[in-house]
Amino acid sequence: IVTGADGARWVAIEPSEQATELLVRVLPRGVAHAGGETAELGELMGGGPRRWPVEIQTAVAPGKPVQGYAADLLTVPLANPYGSWMRISAMDFFEDGRIAVSTLSGDVWIVTVGKGPGAALEWSRFAAGLYEPLGLKVAGGLVHVRGRDRITRLYDLNGNGEADYYESFHEDPNEIGASYHAFVYDLQCDPEGNFYYSQSGYKSPLTGAVVKVSPDGKTSSFVGTDLRNPNGLGSIAQGITVADNPSGKAVFNGFMLAREGVRYGFETERSTPMLVVLPPGVDSSSGGQCQSREGWGPLGGAVIHTSYSLCSVFYCLIDDAAPYPNGFAIRFPYDLVSGAMRPRVNPVDGQVYVACHKGWDTQAPRDGAIYRLRHTGDPCHAVCGAEVTREGVRLTFACDLDPRSVVTENIRVGRASNEKKPRGETTRPAAVVALEGKRRVLITIPGIAGEDLMNRTTRDQESGVEKVQVNLPLEIALDLVAADGSPVRQVVYATVNSVGGTGSGE
Repeated sequence: IVTGADGARWVAIEPSEQATELLVRVLPRGVAHAGGETAELGELMGGGPRRWPVEIQTAVAPGKPVQGYAADLLTVPLANPYGSWMRISAMDFFEDGRIAVSTLSGDVWIVTVGKGPGAALEWSRFAAGLYEPLGLKVAGGLVHVRGRDRITRLYDLNGNGEADYYESFHEDPNEIGASYHAFVYDLQCDPEGNFYYSQSGYKSPLTGAVVKVSPDGKTSSFVGTDLRNPNGLGSIAQGITVADNPSGKAVFNGFMLAREGVRYGFETERSTPMLVVLPPGVDSSSGGQCQSREGWGPLGGAVIHTSYSLCSVFYCLIDDAAPYPNGFAIRFPYDLVSGAMRPRVNPVDGQVYVACHKGWDTQAPRDGAIYRLRHTGDPCHAVCGAEVTREGVRLTFACDLDPRSVVTENIRVGRASNEKKPRGETTRPAAVVALEGKRRVLITIPGIAGEDLMNRTTRDQESGVEKVQVNLPLEIALDLVAADGSPVRQVVYATVNSVGGTGSGE
């Protein structure tokens, strides 16, 4: 025992190649010795009894089927025995279909979903005390939580359903800072096991960027910088996506592919186009993305994109053109009760689940919700494929069309409005509409490869700096009729980055 100058006592441990075990007891002042038996250190490291033994049941409200899909509401226990504020901030799935759910106040809950559209849910509190976790990923069977301070890995040492050990898996070396807006968002993995999260560059000491973390959590690097407020990532076939929420003269929302060395256009010239652009009237603050599974009905393989601000979800069709892919976004016909933010696919039932949140600027009436976007097997009368050709845009439908409805007057094409509340501006009609077979429509759009329609990347001749002209998307309004007489009314937001193809579909 070493006594310091201020009277404090320290334990001096000699260097050794062997592990040294110490048992330290803290005694009340004036008590010289501790009674009772000395416990073995190993007995104290295996996890303790449950602190939150009450499991809560909630119901599932099955959604009304629309075009072959339904949005089931998985009720969140907003009132619970622990007084936990259930602002759902992130979620992911275990291999057996259980959901790990985090809240902005710092909880993690494990949710067991019963079988069937209307089956009950069981909620069990798993962890608490985390710092504003806005990202969560289950990797290697363990819950990883991206808080404002670090990625924390949670261990249930004794298998009783609660975390006993909180490991600091990766700590951000940057200062957290006093700004309320220094958020750190989402958590994703690529096929190689690297982790990704994004951080705010707005009113924040952090660099607005996508951050890549090695599988062991020891090293990190930036994958693209100059982001303002990137509330959401995705892991899709084309790579990691990131959604930024700009302001001022830049009114573009949507998402981009994360690439090393690119600039995303918050304070400098943008050097990469957006994969999907949405006007502020339909998405004024974006969340994360995921890719639906093949087999999820006619929309299987589509990228799911969330709008936090306007409580809505889009399915996006990717045209893998060169040098930059094109994106097409279509809103699902559901008005959610909370801000859509973190979509994930359940590995057991294959459905798309969306964690919803209310914490800052959003029209959401409810603090938290989870939705299940379920394929019902009913007929779907919707666009399920899209590509850009040299002549225009080709759309593929999930149903046969009535050829009498495929006329120019029923398909309008124009620029989307850049206002949050569009004034209903008239769009110009397509020059030619042609039905190819029973399910494909070619919409000829004059000047589709021109500067006024394409999100084109150029290089400044004097500075050599690459910059991209980002335009509002084309708005393609459809008012068609299926062969069975059902209406086909959708609005497609087309982001044109590359023009290829011959118009023949081959």
